[in-house]
Amino acid sequence: MIRYLQDRFLEDEYIISDEMKNATLFGIGNGYFGQRGSFEEFGDVFIQGTYVRGVFDSIVEIPRTISDNSYMKKYYFDEEKLKEFEKEDSCINIGDISSMRIYIDSVPFRLWNYKIISYERYLDFSNGGLVRNVVTEDEKGNQTMFSFYKVCSFAHDHIFLQTLKIKKLNHNLPISLSSGIDLLCKTNGQHKIKNVSFSSLKNDASIHTIKASYGDKYKMKGYYFFKNETEHLIQDDREESTFGLFDTYQLLEKEGEIRKIVSFYSNIDKRNGKIPSHVHLENTYDFYCKEHLKKYQKCFKKVDISIKGNKELDTLVRYANYQTLIGFNRHDALHSLSAKNLTAEKYNQFVWWDCEIYQMPFFLLTFPKESKNLLLYRYNRLEEAMKNAKKDGYRGAKFAFCSSVKGDEQVWIYAKHPFLQIHINSDIAYAIIQYYIHTLDRDFLKEYGLEMMEQIILYFYSRSTYQDGKYHLCMVTGTDEHHDYVNNDAYTNITLKFVLDHFLTYKKKFGYQLKEMKEEELNDFASNLYLPSFENGILPQFDGYLSLMPSLPVEGKSDAKASSFQMKQSGLYHLSQIIKQPDVLLLYSYLNLSFKENYKQNYRFYLEKCEASSSLTYAVHALAAIDNNDEKTFKENLLSSLKIDIDDIQGNASDGVHAGSLASGFYLFVRGILGIAPQEDCLEICPKKISFLKEFRLHFTYQDNVIYAYYRPNKIFLSSKRPFAYRLNGGEKEETTKLVIQYDSLNHLYKKEKKI
Repeated sequence: MIRYLQDRFLEDEYIISDEMKNATLFGIGNGYFGQRGSFEEFGDVFIQGTYVRGVFDSIVEIPRTISDNSYMKKYYFDEEKLKEFEKEDSCINIGDISSMRIYIDSVPFRLWNYKIISYERYLDFSNGGLVRNVVTEDEKGNQTMFSFYKVCSFAHDHIFLQTLKIKKLNHNLPISLSSGIDLLCKTNGQHKIKNVSFSSLKNDASIHTIKASYGDKYKMKGYYFFKNETEHLIQDDREESTFGLFDTYQLLEKEGEIRKIVSFYSNIDKRNGKIPSHVHLENTYDFYCKEHLKKYQKCFKKVDISIKGNKELDTLVRYANYQTLIGFNRHDALHSLSAKNLTAEKYNQFVWWDCEIYQMPFFLLTFPKESKNLLLYRYNRLEEAMKNAKKDGYRGAKFAFCSSVKGDEQVWIYAKHPFLQIHINSDIAYAIIQYYIHTLDRDFLKEYGLEMMEQIILYFYSRSTYQDGKYHLCMVTGTDEHHDYVNNDAYTNITLKFVLDHFLTYKKKFGYQLKEMKEEELNDFASNLYLPSFENGILPQFDGYLSLMPSLPVEGKSDAKASSFQMKQSGLYHLSQIIKQPDVLLLYSYLNLSFKENYKQNYRFYLEKCEASSSLTYAVHALAAIDNNDEKTFKENLLSSLKIDIDDIQGNASDGVHAGSLASGFYLFVRGILGIAPQEDCLEICPKKISFLKEFRLHFTYQDNVIYAYYRPNKIFLSSKRPFAYRLNGGEKEETTKLVIQYDSLNHLYKKEKKI
């Protein structure tokens, strides 16, 4: 059973059937690498996993696609290419670095073989680690206590720390312990790494060398450095094999402790051709622990939201913010944010549009400078994107819808629609604009951003069809994957228009000279891009959408349940208005386009049409709901976003966290409840009063200014050390260091007091 405590996300009962799901829920990491929350003493193949951001290899993948009606056959899968498909790039499981084999009276310790007297496992938000405390009893009544702790260091990306305390409560049976690195692990059921050498270093440290290949440029060689520190344990053996290296100890007293330090380094991380010095483990466990704690607490403070009067929500938001934080590499642009962070192999650790639209807003508010790495990752793959466009016969840059470390398209070749989801390109350009709005980083825009935007716009121009004086984007798939091969998807076209307008402004402001696109092409495209028109107040999701059937016709199965998790019914979606996830509502809510015409009417219409078969649905519906004063729907979708894996809402939590959904928590408080939408010249503020919240505190960064927010039922306080510009409820722009917003519940007017 999961319990919510202020600084802990806690499981107080061991349920064997939940092991795989809970390995996801209790994952830890530091942005460089992450580990599933499997047990130290044993981990099944699909429960255990340790992943390093950007460490990839080619795997054999056996897709289990099921086409249960003509819609699936026609629009979803190419069955000829399905026959050809065999190998795919993927993140790889680098080994179980937390492995500790425990033997009580020579019998291997397994939790399910003992009577459990007490049990708790929890993520500790105060130190960023995973704790497990267990008291077990064997058939003869012998009780033993185990206290496990492990954490990925925030101070040194490569460092992993682990402790185990053992105490014999009422016996003196011999207990031995093997601590090391277990390479008997698999990626998608395959062995992808192997031990190639071993040697000893000074300070009782050992080095493991493993390797896996990934093309010429990304051929990976990995190095494990590790050592153990012990108390009341004596080493009596060292076991080395192809599948791991273990040091074995005997417990001499009634209780003892082992502290393990592991560092993993890959040659793709080289800086100036050298291994960072700290991976040699020249310092003690206590040193690394103190260094981690200092850095982690500073980082977590940036993302923390403290909620009073609602213990469940307080823990849920902290949990979501923790999981989002540990998936973010703050220090380089080698790889970016993936849909599962570093918690599993599902989706292969590819970078999707989730990164720029759903995950990046979290980091723009909390780590704005470091979020530049997410865009540099894209810039470093600009050349590959240009090759991708040229291959399709177009100019400019077409970024991969599924991108790995190389930047080439990794979409599964048998899936039809993702190749048409060209909105990924305007999503990246949109993120460049948002980064500039939050940071005013002119150097980035001039050196990288404007060049990327030009190439993206050139691709859309080349890809468009000119007809009746307008440029149309035909044969595309929008964010709603239930409708493929559509013309003029609303989300794609309107987002592109936003990008075009900002590019023209920045081009003039910074004197940017076009590199490939002609001035007349750019101006004509910007002036004549086709934009959808409202029909009876509704913005059609694409051309002809409103002429489709309002309900979903079903084909092929009597119970109407779909075989694919991507859809909820075995229906002919292309004939209906039923959508997988929001498209039009994204424009109104998440993107902050100042797009408000007929908002409430479209909110109600598209809310009813969406079957929410994508995890990305809930955050958009939550934000649209609060914008339209629908508190009930806001609360339902906020909780769904935060509990999506805890309650296994999508039925696939064992495959890894839904990173985009979890990243929405912080954003829904800042943009949703506080109503804060950063613009280039000021903060737009339109706060909402929420009955189920009494009080919360958070802070965020806007243009290098840290702004503290304190929410109470009738008042909102905003303060900063330096003045910030704001506009309250569309009023005049003003400037202050302290702002008090008073909400009058009688006439629903906002009052303000300011003090400079």
